[in-house]
Amino acid sequence: MIRFSIVQFRRDDSRPPLLRKNGAPRERISFNLSYTAPREIAWGTRPLGMKKGTPKLGDVYEVPTPVGLAYIQFTHLKPIDEFPLIRVLPRIYQSRPRDIGEIVSQQELYFAFYVLPYALKSGQITFVSNEPIPHWAKEFPLMRRSASFNGRPGWLIGPASTPGTPDGLRTMMRVTELSPDQKKLSFFNEIVPHAALVHNIVRGWTPERDEELTAHAIAEAESKKAKEPLQSKGEYIDHYLYFPKKAEAQEAAKRMRAKGRFAEIRKGADQKNWLTLAKQPVPIEDDIGDIRAELESLAQEFHGKYDGWGAAI
Repeated sequence: MIRFSIVQFRRDDSRPPLLRKNGAPRERISFNLSYTAPREIAWGTRPLGMKKGTPKLGDVYEVPTPVGLAYIQFTHLKPIDEFPLIRVLPRIYQSRPRDIGEIVSQQELYFAFYVLPYALKSGQITFVSNEPIPHWAKEFPLMRRSASFNGRPGWLIGPASTPGTPDGLRTMMRVTELSPDQKKLSFFNEIVPHAALVHNIVRGWTPERDEELTAHAIAEAESKKAKEPLQSKGEYIDHYLYFPKKAEAQEAAKRMRAKGRFAEIRKGADQKNWLTLAKQPVPIEDDIGDIRAELESLAQEFHGKYDGWGAAI
């Protein structure tokens, strides 16, 4: 049910009076309406009249990639932040399978917070069907996020529903070294842009392979940089990320180098914060909105701030 309520009703003398047919003045009354929409209109149940494209828990989406079709399932909406959490399902298909339920019943590769509404609206993914969420995936999964303990790298582990506030992070378990099982935990508080999701699917990325694939990508990027001549002024877009600690700036730079971006670290202009300057060659194949969302998420993960981008003229 949609409810309207009058929250203000008053005589309005601020505007010229209305006139009756006989020329006599008539009072002008103004009022404001308050509209209250049930929460499920935005997410979850697709009430009567809502578009079929509105995400609903259990929805399965088809993700086209350069090597075939992948599938994801929308399983949770993070409280407060309202970030969509998805399961990335195994295998890549050359055509759409007949039994989507069989795909959904398989163990997921990992969970990820994903730009689901944007990807759906822009036509980057396609709704396929709504399927029951497997019993093991109904609760918010345990996830991990990188952290720094007195300058030493480590990890925080907790449910995906944990608020990303200081109080919320304090409730998570601190770990300095991950066990084999903990390395399989998905990454917490990283909002994955669509381009990054496709890239990870194509290269076979999973949480337990993150270190291996990151090291390989860094080696490739450095090798490519050594072979290519330095590009001239104006052929790069600069991205500016600021962090309170050098160790956090270094971790962010490491992530960016793993994706083929050149990154350097130096003191910020205020001589307090550390600047991670990422140089991205042009032309840019990805949508700048996707890149911005990715870097904002990266900066937030390491307690920093993404301060925008620019290019030399």
